[in-house]
Amino acid sequence: MKTLYKVTTTTCGTCTMVLPHWNKVKSDPIFSDIKFEELVADTSPEAMEKARQFKVVQLPTFILEEDGKEVKRHTGFASEKQLRDLIS
Repeated sequence: MKTLYKVTTTTCGTCTMVLPHWNKVKSDPIFSDIKFEELVADTSPEAMEKARQFKVVQLPTFILEEDGKEVKRHTGFASEKQLRDLIS
């Protein structure tokens, strides 16, 4: 199974700008087999720990895992096309 993680914080302006693109891709039926998980690192100790495990140093960071292994990563602003390309 594939999981796309979005690592953000509540104070990240770029993370807010990417939200409409994230929501559009997340709601596309073509990606119904993908699990979308948002990790808001400054609101949850579990999310912060997962961000540390991923060694996230810049926000937002998008990480695609397949069968528990990281296969792709994108850091910074991501358009809808960039998110679709990351998953494909």
